[in-house]
Amino acid sequence: MILAGGSFNSPQLLQLSGVGPADLLASLGIPVVNDLVGVGENLQDHFNVSLSYGCTQPITLNDIVTNPLRRYAMGIQYVLFRTGVMAPTPACAAAASAPMRHSPIPM
Repeated sequence: MILAGGSFNSPQLLQLSGVGPADLLASLGIPVVNDLVGVGENLQDHFNVSLSYGCTQPITLNDIVTNPLRRYAMGIQYVLFRTGVMAPTPACAAAASAPMRHSPIPM
């Protein structure tokens, strides 16, 4: 048997198929095929959304780093003033579509 659910609800599919912690499966009336304690534990899905924009002006970071003079100016601006496109730290955001659960079966 091959389960190919990708990153979406694979532990839930395994547990519904009888693969997972025997106590949990038995308490839900699911026949145990394989007692695997770790299935559904510490689940952290990482979904990604990629956004792309077009720009008609030569003002993007790509335009700066591909032009040697602008690239050196960017470096000098950062070294002297700690400002410019090199100054900010990378931004990252995370969002959850549902509260974290001990086991993904009860949905």
